Amino acid sequence: MSPLALRVSPHSKAIWHLTALTFDPQNYELLVDKCPACETELNFIYTSGICHCHRCGPSVDLRDFQQPKISVSDKEALDFVTGLVDPERAGGKNAVASLHPDLRNENAGHIFSLCILIAGAIDHQQRQSGRRIIAGTAATPESLASAGRAVLNWPESLVEVLTNQGTFKSATDKGEAHSFAIFCKHSGVLNEPLMSAVRKVVMLSRVGGKQPRWLRRLEVVNSDVAGNLSTEIAQFTSVAATGPYLKAVAKAKVPPLVLYDCYLSGLTGALCQRSENIGPQVLEWASRLSFGHIPTTAHLKRAVLLQKGVNVMFRKRGDVWPLVLSELLKGNLPCKRASNSGDGLDSLYISDFATWRAFLNNADGMTDRADFPLTSPEVAFYLNMSLGAAQTLFDFKIRTSLNDLHAFSRDFIFVDDLSELTAIKGKRVSRKALSEQLTNAGIRSNGDRVVRRAESLRFLGLDHLLPEVAINPEDATFDVSRLRLKWADVQASKR
Repeated sequence: MSPLALRVSPHSKAIWHLTALTFDPQNYELLVDKCPACETELNFIYTSGICHCHRCGPSVDLRDFQQPKISVSDKEALDFVTGLVDPERAGGKNAVASLHPDLRNENAGHIFSLCILIAGAIDHQQRQSGRRIIAGTAATPESLASAGRAVLNWPESLVEVLTNQGTFKSATDKGEAHSFAIFCKHSGVLNEPLMSAVRKVVMLSRVGGKQPRWLRRLEVVNSDVAGNLSTEIAQFTSVAATGPYLKAVAKAKVPPLVLYDCYLSGLTGALCQRSENIGPQVLEWASRLSFGHIPTTAHLKRAVLLQKGVNVMFRKRGDVWPLVLSELLKGNLPCKRASNSGDGLDSLYISDFATWRAFLNNADGMTDRADFPLTSPEVAFYLNMSLGAAQTLFDFKIRTSLNDLHAFSRDFIFVDDLSELTAIKGKRVSRKALSEQLTNAGIRSNGDRVVRRAESLRFLGLDHLLPEVAINPEDATFDVSRLRLKWADVQASKR
């Protein structure tokens, strides 16, 4: 139940009993499932009134225990998902009529079930059956939002999701690897027309995976791009679409372009004479990629996740990640590894900020592919965003490259990155608190997750932590009108 909702109307909502939802879709408050006083699971069978615990009785008023509200990067997509089943949202089900032709004739409840299954895949619940996810697994709000965006931008966004999830296997490890389509079929909740639509997307992401990635990168190459660059992009996309390469991306947990730069830098081994050998070589290297030599610790209060720290502190052009990975594997950079989180790149944290700042200030990124078109997972990686947020912010029908992201970062910074910088300074300030400070100072407008970089850094006293981004003649300029979010400061910058 939602304490805030009970204050408005003391009755139990049916939507609270959907296992997949952990929040009230009207006020976004996290739901309470146990009495805050006696910790007994609430069931209201022997009720003293819906606002009271059945065991504690009138002595405990559940309305007094307000809960935190969720925050997601794509609220529009999350509202689409909850609107499919929320009786309080007039017209929520009508959004189905605006979906892709393969989906628009479906029942809203079936589309909601599809969103739950996609969210389960995003949450890496492949080892559970689709039926179990539907019946008893809560999805994270962020994954629900990304699932909603995958349905709204069907089929391209779901192809992006599936190519990053790897294979699905049974919980016993005895079953053979299978596809998202089988995962959905075993749930038993999708009808045949909807299963047919899912199979089409799976074919695009697996058997036909080359075509969408070829088209996605090559269709956005401008006609004035030099022929050599166009050929290089075509060569890269053909390699990146192969099965072994996609498996290597999933194992290394870095986007395709970073892995390609690692290959070309010699980090994965000698350069191959034949392009079809690149994928297997990179996969073999990614399978051995481990940071198990780095000591684990449970004390990470002042630490910053490695990916976020590197992307925030590196201010030059190009891709610095091949150099970062090389130095990490040599043991030349100080890191901490979170306990019980594996030995992959996503388990590493930075706490020795002085050493890392010095290293990144002197490091040079690989710039040979800085004009290559990026896909949404790559933009999400470089900008510390979720996949859904990247797909919402950027229009990938227009070429967006590392040079574009570099130009974007000259003028703008995300509030989330400002929070990381406060941790680097010595005491982390939450995104919510920073948003309030910047709004009160007139630097940020309500709802904005990106703010003007220089002004925000000066106001928060963080400008000494980052070097200014040098503007070179060869740097790209970023047209902020290409952004698809209606942020007030972006609009103001156009005037």
